[in-house]
Amino acid sequence: MSELKREKKYCACCPCCGNLLQKSVVANTELRCSKCSSELVVLVENGIVTVFESRRDTEETREKFKRRSAAYANEIALMCKSKKAAAGCES
Repeated sequence: MSELKREKKYCACCPCCGNLLQKSVVANTELRCSKCSSELVVLVENGIVTVFESRRDTEETREKFKRRSAAYANEIALMCKSKKAAAGCES
């Protein structure tokens, strides 16, 4: 019989309730927590475990994105105005 080298497995736990989700060497998984039903993403790579809530394409995330984009656009417009004013070539 040949001996197989078993790699160290890393534990991924739910960030909402602490429930053990899986043990893995490498992972790129979307799943639902069996305890609290949160939609989660689990990434395990190079000994680093990352677990976060999956918030893809919901009405709330779309609205937050719109507000954030509008705020960025306003800030950029203000920065451009102040640079033009400082350069003395205001439009």
